[in-house]
Amino acid sequence: MYCIDASVLTNSEIEGEKFHEYSQKLMEIIKDRGITIVVPEIVLPEISSAIARGTDDTEKALEFVKELKQIPNIVFGRWNV
Repeated sequence: MYCIDASVLTNSEIEGEKFHEYSQKLMEIIKDRGITIVVPEIVLPEISSAIARGTDDTEKALEFVKELKQIPNIVFGRWNV
């Protein structure tokens, strides 16, 4: 089980970003191999706002978040610290 930062998830979606190809490939490997990753729920608004700002495309941002929520090996959690 791994924890992935919101910036990696965002970077995997925004073409032209530095290291986009690496982040995109990592996400493909995670999906293909069924590797479980854990992310805090706050990652969803973080990602959607970053993608919307970076692409000026709110619909793309919302669609990406919907797609992420459908990946069964991504666990969205709440942690009290």
